[in-house]
Amino acid sequence: MTRAECTDDCQCGRHKPLARLGQEMTCEECKQTFTAYAAKARFCSKACWRANYNRVDQDKIRARKARYAARRRERTRAAREARPPAEPRPRPKCEPDCQCARHTKVVLMRRELTCIECGKAFVASRSDAKYCSPECQTARYTRENKDKINATHRAWNEAHPEVVAESKRRNEEKYGDRYRETKRQRYEDGREDPEVREARQEYQRVYYEENAERLRTYARERSRKKRETDPMYGRRAAHGTPLGPLFDAMWEAQDGKCYLCGDTLQRDVKRAIHLDHDHSCCGPERTCEKCRRGLACKECNLVIGWAKDDVGRLRRIADNLEVAAAAARQRMSA
Repeated sequence: MTRAECTDDCQCGRHKPLARLGQEMTCEECKQTFTAYAAKARFCSKACWRANYNRVDQDKIRARKARYAARRRERTRAAREARPPAEPRPRPKCEPDCQCARHTKVVLMRRELTCIECGKAFVASRSDAKYCSPECQTARYTRENKDKINATHRAWNEAHPEVVAESKRRNEEKYGDRYRETKRQRYEDGREDPEVREARQEYQRVYYEENAERLRTYARERSRKKRETDPMYGRRAAHGTPLGPLFDAMWEAQDGKCYLCGDTLQRDVKRAIHLDHDHSCCGPERTCEKCRRGLACKECNLVIGWAKDDVGRLRRIADNLEVAAAAARQRMSA
């Protein structure tokens, strides 16, 4: 039977796969449009084909890998069996105190060494021993890596401020009195020993030079917060006693008013309240229980200060002011 010849644009069954060439198709993996250049095109690129194959044909891939692994094991086993057995080499037997090269590590472990930290003699328990105990090793590491350890601690404290604050509160409640007593006793012992005192002063000087800016910033911030909450802050050295209880007692006794003019004192205003005292007793910079007169406002404190606490002078000023004020009012009303 004679076979019919096909034209260039024939669409018969023999040319059905060729009809897909040059057509716009959608990739089954990435869903992008592409032009088909193969009769069985399904993917726009080899990468999409490989991704689809790895995802869809996982069982086939595992089976192929298992076959390859089994063949490698079989080849390795056959090569091992075909190898002639090795003849055992005679090995000399060592005595208990043998010093041959095979026992170098054991010999090093039995040496008597000197600890590089405390200088104490010890018997090495390992070939690279340098310290007599873990405590000596920790002390050496801490001293040589002090900056690194402190930096790590500071970073942790900055990242966990709530935990640090809670820990400080618990330690203050539990060990506060004991810590202060120990510090006070150590300070008293240091005052009696000139070497300890000089060593402490040198340590404080070096520490301040290394942390001067940080300490000044901390002091300024602490002073600012204290002055905002305590109107009598900064004057403990002048009055020789904690001013919190003293201020509260005087405030209650005066009912919160100036003892000179009777106006209400402004407790929440900075430097608005002054503890007035007799300068003839302790001088202008200090006070005691005898010379304290009361809490005064800023204006009254300035007035009696400029009048030098002279009562007669203040009376004359008041009398003359009263007369002059009456005369001025009379002239203004005329």
